[in-house]
Amino acid sequence: MRSAVVILTVFLFLLAAPALSEQKRPGNPREDSPFGVSLSLGGAASGITLDYFPSPMLNVEARAGLEWGFGLSMHPFGNDDERHWSLFLGLQGGVAPFPEIDLFGDDENEQEEYDSQPVLFVPLGTHYISDSGFSFEFELGYLHGFADDDSEAKAWPLWIGLNLGYRPF
Repeated sequence: MRSAVVILTVFLFLLAAPALSEQKRPGNPREDSPFGVSLSLGGAASGITLDYFPSPMLNVEARAGLEWGFGLSMHPFGNDDERHWSLFLGLQGGVAPFPEIDLFGDDENEQEEYDSQPVLFVPLGTHYISDSGFSFEFELGYLHGFADDDSEAKAWPLWIGLNLGYRPF
């Protein structure tokens, strides 16, 4: 009786061994976790960012904090399931406050410390998504602040953005 139990256990183990050794291969991280939330510094706007990948090659985002912004980014290699890192080219718009610097003390409006103006940011960057859902994004690009009633146009040819976040689902 004892040998029958041992033989049956070994037989069941041999049948189950291929299924046990076969690991589930993770899919495309941009398809597996399309929604993300992150803390953003720089870029078109700093604050909390919500983003979504409707497809592995396109990311849509909205930011809110001291200012607000929105954007799109194209990930040309986003369809590759093996890539956790993805290069992207983006276009972001928003409203950003810039500190008003009064070097000579001749500013008539002392109440206003920041000058908010519409901005456009064209970043080139890289985005990382881990299997656990951690995400990291670094972007470098051109930031243009448009002229409005209160301020002149401004341009920064080399502007940096950084996002750290989590992709729960």
